[in-house]
Amino acid sequence: MSWRWTPKRVRIAWGGVLLAAVVVFIVVKDPDEVVRWTSILGFFVALISLLASITPRAPQNPGPGLTQRLNQAAEDLAAAVEQQWRAEERLRRVQDPFPLPVRWAAADTVVTDHWATVWGSAAGREAVSLSGQLDRIVDVFNRVPSGRLVVLGKPGAGKTVLTLRFALDLLERRQPQDRVPVIFPLASWHPGQQSLHEWMSERLTADYPALGALAPSGSAWAWELVCTGRVLPVLDGLDEIPEPLRAEAMHHLNRALDHDVPVVLTSRTDEYRDIVEAVGVFAGAAVVELLPLDLDDLAGYLPHTIHQPRRDGTDPTTKWEPVLTSLRENADRPGTQAVVEVLCTPLMTSMACLAYSDTSADPTDLLDDRFADPAALEQHLLDTFISAAYYHPTPPATMSASARVRYRPEQAREWLRFIARHLNRLGTRDLAWWQYVHAVPRLMRGFLVGVTVGLAVGLPAMFAVGPVVGLVYGLTFGLASGLVTRLGWPQEPARVEMRFRGTMRPFFRRFAVGLATGFVIGFAFNLPYVVMLMLGLVLGLAIGLRVWLDTPAEVARAASPSIALRQDRTATLVFGLTFGLMLGLVSGIVIVWGTKRIPLGLLLELPFGLIYGLPAGLAGAIGGAVAGSLVYGRMGGLAFGLAGAISVGLVVIPPGDAAFGLVGGLVLGLTTGSLAMLAKAWGVFVLSRMWLALRGHQPWPLMEFLADAHQRGVLRQVGGVYQFRHARLQDQLAGSDPRLVASCSGAPYPFI
Repeated sequence: MSWRWTPKRVRIAWGGVLLAAVVVFIVVKDPDEVVRWTSILGFFVALISLLASITPRAPQNPGPGLTQRLNQAAEDLAAAVEQQWRAEERLRRVQDPFPLPVRWAAADTVVTDHWATVWGSAAGREAVSLSGQLDRIVDVFNRVPSGRLVVLGKPGAGKTVLTLRFALDLLERRQPQDRVPVIFPLASWHPGQQSLHEWMSERLTADYPALGALAPSGSAWAWELVCTGRVLPVLDGLDEIPEPLRAEAMHHLNRALDHDVPVVLTSRTDEYRDIVEAVGVFAGAAVVELLPLDLDDLAGYLPHTIHQPRRDGTDPTTKWEPVLTSLRENADRPGTQAVVEVLCTPLMTSMACLAYSDTSADPTDLLDDRFADPAALEQHLLDTFISAAYYHPTPPATMSASARVRYRPEQAREWLRFIARHLNRLGTRDLAWWQYVHAVPRLMRGFLVGVTVGLAVGLPAMFAVGPVVGLVYGLTFGLASGLVTRLGWPQEPARVEMRFRGTMRPFFRRFAVGLATGFVIGFAFNLPYVVMLMLGLVLGLAIGLRVWLDTPAEVARAASPSIALRQDRTATLVFGLTFGLMLGLVSGIVIVWGTKRIPLGLLLELPFGLIYGLPAGLAGAIGGAVAGSLVYGRMGGLAFGLAGAISVGLVVIPPGDAAFGLVGGLVLGLTTGSLAMLAKAWGVFVLSRMWLALRGHQPWPLMEFLADAHQRGVLRQVGGVYQFRHARLQDQLAGSDPRLVASCSGAPYPFI
């Protein structure tokens, strides 16, 4: 949401100015000081009027070119969606050797709306035929008059693969200006906190960052695409929403989506029945249920997953033939029944192929009596899948360089187990690199950051000025950093690139804030007017420069964890450079030209030190609040404003010559620039990764390991995050009850 000077905010700003004026007149006894600080407050009055005048008002009506630009954005989005899911389909080996024969039939009428509602007419219509198989999903969807289709199935029945195939097939048939099918994993939606359209807009911005740029209407392009009917929502996993919120989610779906909006919704069968019993059906939707695979399906698929058949006499055969023969001839054995029951789902069939078709293992092990219980057999397949995924005696030439890295299966299993438990603690299925900080205990996070900041700030001050100054600066800023880190602050990656179009107005707003801060610091330290102006220009440019880092311009490029990390790293480095340059120059200017002061506060009485250091303390509070807000947000502005007031007000660094100012400014600039980067998503990720690697929980090249797991099919990619290939694999690795995980899936990230 963009900042606007509403009447309430203007009143708050004016109230702050008046309160500051009262404080100045009460505390400051010197008339010259009163006049000087009255001038400073007057400057802020003028600044408030300036900001109120140049801040954008409510968006105006879009120009006639908006429709054409929206159409082009939709075309670019369609290209990005197709590119993303085709790559994911190849990694999941959906077409190797050909898709499993996934079929479905019309679901029970108990979970289906009246066909008159589906037709949109009270003249009672007959039900349409909904039976079909994977390559006919678009045809079945087009037969539904309302364009609303609910797909039900048991865990692992192939719902996610069906949505992927639906999106790709629909994109192949798509004509210009048709809706773009976009898959939205419902696990991250919190219906009590945000509307469906807001959530879909946020997901689009996260997965396709260029859509976060503002359209001429004043809203983001993602919002415009969603609200103007250019997106066909494919809502995957209604059952992944926390159980207490599912009924509310169904209410939101029925209220937020117009009846002429086509939608595809997936859910597990039992969970959807519970929702229907509680609040009713998804209005106007036809419902199908995925059918289990049978023995003929397995016989027609499993032998073809081995690409080097052996010959037994004149007919080619594979190691799956004895298993299939036993399943036919010994249908009454408990072990046989368990194999058929487990392999009836596409997920477990694909697990069996990866565990046996791609390795030298003998699939007749599946017939062992120890797997007579279906649950034991499922656990065995999930366990052997990890070993099989990392079994490559000779890596194929088509495998990427990252996947050619040799990881021992038992080592990879331990790292993946830690990831699965980390995700279960967070109550999510999304593996986001910027959330890795929550894998480090919160108290340890605050301690590590606080000690690092305290040493980085205190040591240079101690060697440059003295132990008292170093102690005060190290303690105040170390405690402020540790406190903010301990309490937690939102860290999202800055998916940005250099962009200058449409940035002049926000640049001048930020520049004005920096200019005003420079004049406040200049008045506080009695700097010459020329130096004061130079100080304001430096701060204004440093604060305004970040406006030029805007969202990417290429809509057709989908997000990925590596792209998001690279973009955030670039933004963090630029931010750290400008932040360090700003504080370094400010410190150097103050040291060289500032009024001579004696270190006070800890050496003399505290009240006298506070009164004598009031101008410097107020300047330190303003500078610390601005710097803290840039790094940590509102919480950082409060904490670092207090730290700046204490450190600068009680112990002011005395002035020196030009060489001393240059060295002091350089050291402080490098230090604070590095610490500013530590507060950003990439910086925190680096710190967390180092700590986890030292503890042995994760490898040092973490992103390479995750990319490797993605290449091997252990993880799947959904926009800028990874997920386990299936939720059951995550639950198996975490050693938790899947029902417990499903009840908390999608919950907000807690601070551990």
